[in-house]
Amino acid sequence: MKKTIFIFLLVFSLSVYSQNILWEQVGLKVNQGTENFVLELVDSFYTSIEKPENIVISLDAVWYRPEGFETTHYLTFAGLAEDLGKFKSASLWQCL
Repeated sequence: MKKTIFIFLLVFSLSVYSQNILWEQVGLKVNQGTENFVLELVDSFYTSIEKPENIVISLDAVWYRPEGFETTHYLTFAGLAEDLGKFKSASLWQCL
């Protein structure tokens, strides 16, 4: 019985904590042959601005897509809700 209660509380606490993690994706259309250039641009921009420790930024290719779907890459931002909000507002002002 103690093990069952412990497992239930563990799963419950992990599910409550995971509710605070958000992610957002931006679709990019990258011309063939310019992928390395885009990677360098994204890397140089996001390493030059301050971001909270808990924010993860990744650039991923879309390997399989339906005909007519123009997005070739996704720029993904993931992290805690509070940190992601601070990052979005701070990075917007640094772009201007």
